[in-house]
Amino acid sequence: MKKLSILIMFIPIIYIAGCGGDKGSNPPPPPVPLIRLVVDTTAAPGMSNVNAAIWSAVDSATIEIGGSSDYGFDADLGKINVILKAIKKNDTLYLRAKWQDANANIWGNYMRPLTQVIDWEQVSSAGDDRFFVMFDAGDNGTEKADCSKMCHATNMRPTTGHADVINWSATSTAPGFLADDEWWNNVSGRAFDNTINAYVYRDNWNAQNNTPYYMHKDTTEFHGPYLYLTDTVTMDYATITWPTDYKMPGYRIDSTIYDSPTRSSYSRWDVAAISQYDSTSTPHTWTIVLARALNTGHADDVNLALAGLDSVQVTIAAANAHSADPVNASWQHSGSKPLYLILKR
Repeated sequence: MKKLSILIMFIPIIYIAGCGGDKGSNPPPPPVPLIRLVVDTTAAPGMSNVNAAIWSAVDSATIEIGGSSDYGFDADLGKINVILKAIKKNDTLYLRAKWQDANANIWGNYMRPLTQVIDWEQVSSAGDDRFFVMFDAGDNGTEKADCSKMCHATNMRPTTGHADVINWSATSTAPGFLADDEWWNNVSGRAFDNTINAYVYRDNWNAQNNTPYYMHKDTTEFHGPYLYLTDTVTMDYATITWPTDYKMPGYRIDSTIYDSPTRSSYSRWDVAAISQYDSTSTPHTWTIVLARALNTGHADDVNLALAGLDSVQVTIAAANAHSADPVNASWQHSGSKPLYLILKR
């Protein structure tokens, strides 16, 4: 059974394509340089180490995020660069991303005891660190993976068709070594891909009784952010004296789904992810690696193995302390302009 040492995968290689010449006395401004990530095909990096040796031999691309509010701006992250690399091997696409983040926000959902220590309260507005990858699914016209036209202008609803989105969370998906695979359509907006009764992270908050459902078997001696199903026992709030500053993880993590032979049948969990937060570097950084099949076999995922497909438009974004609550925490993200992933044959 796999438990988190906080890992994830991501890979792109880039070059800047130039722009045209000037004509006339008042020429228009030059077009925005087009960024292309050229996928390497040398060797598969594996999914056990974000710093596997093969990555040092792969070209990198520097992608600016947060440079324009049209694409999303997270005040906590600001305008920063993401270093991207990509590998395509054995019918799998590996993506590696590294970006600076002053704090590792991994307590995006937890419970704490109230003064009387019988009732608890849930704290889900603190937010967690996130990373997003949006693929052009090929059926939403000129919007493609351009978040300025779709995410922010239409509340994450493509005018037509859908977008294929990977959503990695430091609180919920990282400890399960996976990322949420979402799709956005023009009816419901953001939606999770089809899932057959498989949940990597499960709510641990009993709203009816105002208590957690489960606790760690080590009770008050446990202080970790990730509560794995195999380590849980039924919550005891009556006989155990819980410190008033105790944090109970808000999710129970099922680490068995990652190794399940049927995981690929769940469209929601067809993206593997490893991650590592480095607090020894200056500045501190996240590095993640994502891996997905070129063709997952699911209709809601873009098929990167189509004959003749030599590139796909993508957009990336990162968030610090990301929350769905715009009042109590940052709900913004710093996003990039669209770029192209070149699928070298």
